[in-house]
Amino acid sequence: MPKLIKSYIDSLKIEEKSYEIWDIEIKGFGCMVHPSGRKTYYFVYRYKSSKKQRLKIGVHGNITCETAREIVRGWAGDLARGIDLKEHNKQQEINQKHSLSMEAFLRLYIEKYKKIHNKQNTVKNDMYKINTFSENHPYPSSLGKKQRSGISCGNQALGINARYELY
Repeated sequence: MPKLIKSYIDSLKIEEKSYEIWDIEIKGFGCMVHPSGRKTYYFVYRYKSSKKQRLKIGVHGNITCETAREIVRGWAGDLARGIDLKEHNKQQEINQKHSLSMEAFLRLYIEKYKKIHNKQNTVKNDMYKINTFSENHPYPSSLGKKQRSGISCGNQALGINARYELY
């Protein structure tokens, strides 16, 4: 079991089946090499004697080995303080959704839905409406647990006719 560093990860051979290489320094930190050539960093842990849990850190190339190592050190510290990583990550995701500003929400909606299902000119017009409306009518700082009816009213004021789900 070697220390996982970039040069070692780059030198790993691709095989017919996926296999894992574990770091000698940090317990639970490893890299899975897939037959496609993709190399993915993982952290495997047990929380309060439960079954093993696996968290994906990232794909080699998109994230460096050193960055993955720092993330794992942080997670290991959280585990030592008694924080369940999966629950913590879910809670952070929920908090992020609740702290999304209306303008950011509309931009995300256009990016994830409108650009796929509408013509480029429609998307361009909607972006213009969002930019114009947000300058003249500031929204509350975040959506929080706002009623969908309030959001659809804002949508109607923008002239965007759409159906969508917030959560």
